[in-house]
Amino acid sequence: MSALTMQTKEAPAQPVASAADGETLIKHLLEVMEALLGTVEEETALIRAGKLAEAAKLEPAKSELSRMYVADTARIKASQVYLDRVRPAMAKDPANSPARPPRRPMARRAAPRLPRPAPCSRLR
Repeated sequence: MSALTMQTKEAPAQPVASAADGETLIKHLLEVMEALLGTVEEETALIRAGKLAEAAKLEPAKSELSRMYVADTARIKASQVYLDRVRPAMAKDPANSPARPPRRPMARRAAPRLPRPAPCSRLR
């Protein structure tokens, strides 16, 4: 069964029905995004270190986090009417807006310079 077929058989995302539900959803989405970012950073470090087998072990967690991210964003999309209605009230009262966890600074590392591979004799 293809991924497209599986995607169409899933139940449609349920929109949020209350401010508390919306806050819970947004907090969960932020937690999922943070965990997914950490997993991708860990995977990248392992791959750069040449530890491909260890990096491959992160795939199930990364897939599950990606699935949760897609599900949460689908719920947010399905909730646009409600969120548009409550957003002005949330903007006026920042105490009611969902708490956002502090962002971790992205580590900016220069990619290592690798030697160019020798030309393949078959391509000549």
